[in-house]
Amino acid sequence: MKKIISIFLMVTLFVLSATIITSASESPTVVITTENAEYTIEFESTTLSEEQRMAIAHNLVFGKDDNAQTYGLMCTLFGHKTEQIKATKITHKVKTTSPRCKRDSYVITTCTRCDYYDEEYTGTSYISCCPID
Repeated sequence: MKKIISIFLMVTLFVLSATIITSASESPTVVITTENAEYTIEFESTTLSEEQRMAIAHNLVFGKDDNAQTYGLMCTLFGHKTEQIKATKITHKVKTTSPRCKRDSYVITTCTRCDYYDEEYTGTSYISCCPID
């Protein structure tokens, strides 16, 4: 009986440690630093790949390039298979007094078959996340 319990506990610990390691490897946050500002883009869902998150973050900071999207044959024939996720773009140190940082919220619609995506701006708020210099 002790052997069965110890094997069960060992397997449980192995599964838990593997889950923690894999979930920590992909961060749903992207940080972009330019000469003038620092941006943090946070995604509520990690169903997107790292490349997709980086491309969406770049478009949220620098503007969307509509000519860069490609459509697959399935999307051309049957339309996009879309899913929606929420994302926030935090622009750090916008103001000199607290709250200093600006948080813009978006709903991102992505296609699971191709690299089509659309962003819908939903609002702005100011938050305190950076200390005053």
